[in-house]
Order: sequence, then structure tokens, then C-alpha cells
Amino acid sequence: MSPAPRESAKPHLNALLLPGLDGSGALFGPLVSALAKLGVSARAVGYPVKECLSYDALTLRVLADLPPAPFVIVGESFSGAIALAIARSAPRGLCGVVLAAAFVRRPVPRALGLVSRILFSLPAPAFGLRIVLAGGDAPPALVKSLQAVLAAVPARVLAHRLDLILGLDARADLSACPVPVLYLAGDRDRLVVPGTGARLQRLRPDLELETLPAPHLLLQRQPQLAAERIAAFARAHVRASSSAPAG
Repeated sequence: MSPAPRESAKPHLNALLLPGLDGSGALFGPLVSALAKLGVSARAVGYPVKECLSYDALTLRVLADLPPAPFVIVGESFSGAIALAIARSAPRGLCGVVLAAAFVRRPVPRALGLVSRILFSLPAPAFGLRIVLAGGDAPPALVKSLQAVLAAVPARVLAHRLDLILGLDARADLSACPVPVLYLAGDRDRLVVPGTGARLQRLRPDLELETLPAPHLLLQRQPQLAAERIAAFARAHVRASSSAPAG
């Protein structure tokens, strides 16, 4: 007779990381390492550098290469809408969606105008990236990495992605999302409208909300805290789904 599995055993989990406006996935290194220490294998997606693709086209590309079950999708900033669109198709093994400083609806246009002026004056000035994205106390190495990934993307592609955000309204996808949703907010975020998480909770009362001490790039500034929240969220809902009675 084989021994019963111990209740403390933790199932292996996978995470698919969808990047922000740069689309590279190159800024996820510390988060990937932090998740690995918590038993979560994370893989970052990279979007085509020179193509101006719609949200639908990007969603189809991600859907073509999903990780093994069970997994969560983490949609950062620009990619929140893509994470929700993927969840709408109910892929096998998806146990949750994490929105990290993500746009579900268009942000304040003034903020996007400021970002566009910074991004398109390449190479993007370090002081501007600190003010808008990374925080005034951002490590120089992070700022240099951010400058590098932005410089690798043509200005027309960045402008196109900004236009996508300015026309965004993914509230219907959030309401209809068939899996649990966690929203990670930064308490010093200068791009996402203050109170966004609370407004999304009114739209979807079961949405879980966590606020981290961070600017917009919260996954890069607080990778350990973010990894802990993501792993705990994923494990809770893997257990919930595995214990649910068959329909």
C-alpha cells in the first residue's frame, strides 16, 4: 500500500510572464529567480520588436505557446489586457491571472503623453525613467537595462502600443474572466490612475488586491514581494480547483 501524500507537499507550478510596453521580457530576471526559489517555474514572453501588432494578434501569439498545467499568467502594465484575453479562452490548466500595475482601461491621457515624450526622446533620459517608471531611488543598473530595452524598440512600435493603451477597455474581459484574478498595485505608481484596484473590485468583487511599496515597475523593484504574492495566490487556487467537485 503506497503512503498517502503529505498535505504539506506543494505542487509544481508554472508562470507565464507577459511584458510591459517594451515587449522584451528582458526585465523579468529577478522575478524569475525569486519565483524559482518558491517552486514556480516562470517563462517570459517576448513580442516582435519591429511589428505593430494589435492586442488580438499578440494574444494569438501567446496562446500558441502556453506553459504546462497548472499555470498562472502574469500580465504587466501594457499586457494586462492580453492576460485577460487569454483567460477568456479558458486554456487547460490556467488557475489564475495576475495583473501587475496593469491597464484594464485607458489611463489619464496626460500621463501617457509624458511617457511618450520620454520614450521617444531616445536614448530615454535616466531622470525621466526614474520619475515615471522606476522610482527616484531606482538602482542605476535597472535604469540602464530599461534604457537598453526601450532603445531596441522602434519609436513607431512604442507609439503604436501607447495608442493601444489609450483605446483600451478590457473591463468586460475582467468581469467574465473564468479564473481568479489578483491585482498588484504600486503605492508610488505615476501611470495607473490612483484607486484603480478599488474600482476594479467594485466591478469584480472577488478580485484580490495587494498594494506593494513600489513605483510602476513593481515587478522589477519588488521582485521578492511580488513573487511571494504570486506564488501564494497560485497555490491557493490550484488547491481550490483540485478540491472542487466534478461538475
